[in-house]
Amino acid sequence: MAMVETIIDIDEQALAAAAEILGTTTSSDTVNAALREIGQRAVARFGEMTGKG
Repeated sequence: MAMVETIIDIDEQALAAAAEILGTTTSSDTVNAALREIGQRAVARFGEMTGKG
């Protein structure tokens, strides 16, 4: 998996909440897990909408 280093501002409270929910310990792991999760949800929802899920 290719990785890119990006500097962004992140809401610390949202990051902490996401880390707790996702069971991650680092900011990078939390952001990557959240991105994967939302991507999976979007694909599943699209499948439901098109009758392919």
